[in-house]
Amino acid sequence: MKAPHSARKPGVFAVLLLLAACAGPIETEKGVLNEDAASLMRVAETTRAAGNSAAAIPLYQRAAKLSPESPKPLIALGQTLNELGAYSQASRVWTRALALDPMGFQALSGYGTALTGLNQPHLALAKFEQALAVKPSDPVIYNAIGVAQDMLGNAREAQDSYRAGLALAPASINLANNLGLSLALSGGYGEAIALLEGVVEMPGSTARHRQNLALAYGLAGETEKAARIARLDLDEQRVMQNLSYYAIIRDMGDHAKRVAAVGSLENAVSLARQRRSAN
Repeated sequence: MKAPHSARKPGVFAVLLLLAACAGPIETEKGVLNEDAASLMRVAETTRAAGNSAAAIPLYQRAAKLSPESPKPLIALGQTLNELGAYSQASRVWTRALALDPMGFQALSGYGTALTGLNQPHLALAKFEQALAVKPSDPVIYNAIGVAQDMLGNAREAQDSYRAGLALAPASINLANNLGLSLALSGGYGEAIALLEGVVEMPGSTARHRQNLALAYGLAGETEKAARIARLDLDEQRVMQNLSYYAIIRDMGDHAKRVAAVGSLENAVSLARQRRSAN
């Protein structure tokens, strides 16, 4: 229920020289960056926005050393590590950020994301609920809570959370997708299919969203429709494999096991798409 960046290398030092002249203090949730740290942060953010997240990491680390009382560099560093899937390293950074600002929304939600990535949904849920107490109108937190609840096998609680998020952000493709997927995995096939059919028509929909719709059709026993959707992105061998896998998932009685199985399916589908595009 969950995205990476390409590695382009802009001229970091040229950017540094350009931005240093306009550097100044940056206000944070708690604390202020000094001028040198602010310059590094601007370079890091430009580098990360250009798609080179890995190159931004040492810049954020240096900024954190220059302004040890400010959580801002640690927050940016933790978010970047989360994006790269370096969840163990990210969790250590989030611990440092929370030591500076124990109720910082970004640090709490970022730590929860790292814990989710480390397959520790119980601990993640605790962080997300703290973040929700800080900012109860943030739809992204409802999505994160829903994912953690789904991982724990709590389908009803997960779906309630996605619905609460959609009440705040009706156009959210992530919330609609995750609600549809959760419903499909808990047997609510009709509503799931209707939701996921809408998701694939939304701006920004991807192959992953189409394959979630194929999964919902497959779990509902609508094999022909599942195959038709799956063929939009996959070759015939992979389509047939997925149809067999849908039947296996359908026979699983436990919601948490179904959620984990779908994670494995998504990884396999992603690899299959990469092979297909390479040919």
